[in-house]
Amino acid sequence: MSTPFDRRSASSMRRSASYAQFMDRLVKSQANPMTPPSSPKSVKHGGDRKRPHGSSNAFVAKTPAPIRLPFDLGPGARAVVDMALRSARERIDDTNVAVIRARVTRDQLKLSGVSPDAFVQIALQLAFFRDQGHFTLTYEASMTRMFAEGRTETVRSVTSESCAFVRAVESGRASREELMRSLQVACAAHRRNYIESLSGNGVDRHLFALYIASRTMRPDEEPPTLLKHALGQQFRLSTSQQPQIQAPEVRRLVPDALKNFAVSPGGGFGPVTDDGYGVSYMFVDLRSAIFFHVSSKRRSTKTDSNRFCDHIKGSIQSLKKVLGID
Repeated sequence: MSTPFDRRSASSMRRSASYAQFMDRLVKSQANPMTPPSSPKSVKHGGDRKRPHGSSNAFVAKTPAPIRLPFDLGPGARAVVDMALRSARERIDDTNVAVIRARVTRDQLKLSGVSPDAFVQIALQLAFFRDQGHFTLTYEASMTRMFAEGRTETVRSVTSESCAFVRAVESGRASREELMRSLQVACAAHRRNYIESLSGNGVDRHLFALYIASRTMRPDEEPPTLLKHALGQQFRLSTSQQPQIQAPEVRRLVPDALKNFAVSPGGGFGPVTDDGYGVSYMFVDLRSAIFFHVSSKRRSTKTDSNRFCDHIKGSIQSLKKVLGID
């Protein structure tokens, strides 16, 4: 008799097989792109554009030409599309995005005895304190992929240890040795919280499950006050680290010379509150740097993405000075 976990594992294997089949079709389509009769003729890519030494002409030749897909929309569908377009433009116009690069590597941080991710999170705490003059509830995403159907859990980055370090830095009275010990303690506390969340010992998903259970079992009653309070809190600082390589299966198709020719700073996401920040960051070892995407809402009088980026750069410099990193 199969268990739920066995059934989930079988389902995951089927999805993996489907994904492998999809990738196989993708590779074949790159070799033989099909162009519908109504679309423009395929054009040769590359032209006179210079490519790095050692790049593969075969890879460029396999790249399919873009195909325009015609849609026949009725008046009702056009009205819905126009409404969605206006809504999207309003949100885009209200979004203030800034991108910066900070010079520090993961190896430098590890040799200094701190977790690279914890280093960034403490730097963000210091930056927010300098930007707003107070601490705020902070969200960091962690993965729970070691569990069947696992997705994410919340790491609450503000701790007593991180607050103590920020206050010590801003006081100007602590010695470098005291600050280094405080920073290492704060990073260790964050690392413990991250591992707990990664291992299924976080609190937010459990609270959400209890909330769903309460609404399902007692739909006519208000949820418990604890759940309403916990789930009603706003994360004014929402953060997430993104991997440099999003799709390893596709990236393996790219020649090494092209991989090292250009590095994308990645992407970002919007703030989850009107007076908050959305911060996405990515370590790029090839450039010995961390890229930050910072977003905020233009209509907010409390936030400014460019100002916050300046605080991030200043905070990272402050932490590098504490650790003795050039």
